[in-house]
Amino acid sequence: MTEYNLKDLLLSTKTIIESAKSLNPFAYVLTFSGGDDSLTVAELLKYFNAPVDIVIFADTKTGMPQTKKFVID
Repeated sequence: MTEYNLKDLLLSTKTIIESAKSLNPFAYVLTFSGGDDSLTVAELLKYFNAPVDIVIFADTKTGMPQTKKFVID
């Protein structure tokens, strides 16, 4: 089992965000499914004050209705 150090993971996240910013993109886009991974990424972006210009949620009609409500709220 792999052990992770939270401090190292946060430092790695910050490095990735700074690297993306250095590319001077036209827009910062977050794709959000409403699942655990999407929520974690969104919270990390907020924590590091990373810019997010557009959030995309694709309602494929295959998920639970509660997920769409969660994303909208």
